[in-house]
Amino acid sequence: MPDYKNVRNIIITPAFGYDIDQVKIFLKSAEKSNIDARIILMRATKNKTFYKKILKYNSNAEIWVPPFVKFHEIGRKMLSRGPMISIWPYFIEKIRLITKKNSFIDLLLLPFCLQYVYARHYYSYNFIVNNYDKINNIIITDVRDVVFQHDPFKYINDALITGAEPQRIKDSLWTTKNMLRTTNDKNVLKLLDKQVLCAGVVGGKKNVVVEYLKVMITEISNKFRKITMVQGDQGLHNYVLWAGKLNVPIQVSENGKGPIATIGLCNERDISSLNILSENNPGNYSKPAIIHQYDRIMHFNDRIIKKYG
Repeated sequence: MPDYKNVRNIIITPAFGYDIDQVKIFLKSAEKSNIDARIILMRATKNKTFYKKILKYNSNAEIWVPPFVKFHEIGRKMLSRGPMISIWPYFIEKIRLITKKNSFIDLLLLPFCLQYVYARHYYSYNFIVNNYDKINNIIITDVRDVVFQHDPFKYINDALITGAEPQRIKDSLWTTKNMLRTTNDKNVLKLLDKQVLCAGVVGGKKNVVVEYLKVMITEISNKFRKITMVQGDQGLHNYVLWAGKLNVPIQVSENGKGPIATIGLCNERDISSLNILSENNPGNYSKPAIIHQYDRIMHFNDRIIKKYG
């Protein structure tokens, strides 16, 4: 593995609430792939036992506890109790208006009412801007259902790279519903013929990823009360990228045509024809560097477990 102190690529992943078995394959595959990157696992606490276990599987892994995360944990528990879901976002929005939407107040208060899938954008942005001079390239990814085959940073260019699912937005009821519920844009219906982009894996140069996170945070903040009622950020991710909200180009990684393979909707015939699993690490560079959603296909999941479990 590369010298930890000189690594300028980072992989950020939300690992809140996961045990070691749920992150083991992610860490082991990254280690075997000789990825030139620090791996930042976002956690609610810096548990020494858990930290020792992750180092066993990846020597470049570390735990990072985002600011105010324990306070935010209280909010998430409160929001799971019926009426609090609508009351707290209302009060927090009033406080934001009084404080003129101060960025510190937003970091303190907004994740208090947000699911991790939304809060992770605030956390990731906070980590990056506070370590900006030490970073070149960034990948933000899910952890539980992601496996590496070789170094994804070899594909980084001037675009934001995003995974994609093999269907149109209009054919995904969940993504369509999410988009419609998280935006007031009347033009959103024009986007329904676009391909579904997966929010689970994105990457790029640091300025590109910061641009993406800033826009996502702005959209979440502006639609805060709506967002608290919506499960998952995929609708917002698709809206931001397809509606041209970013000032950077987008690279869509389709299955078999890019560094990210998102296979959750593939059947066994698709998987066989794509031939995406590399037998060795670091693998054949004609294969995808990252496989996402592998656990949704039983026989493929078994192969991954056999290889890394």
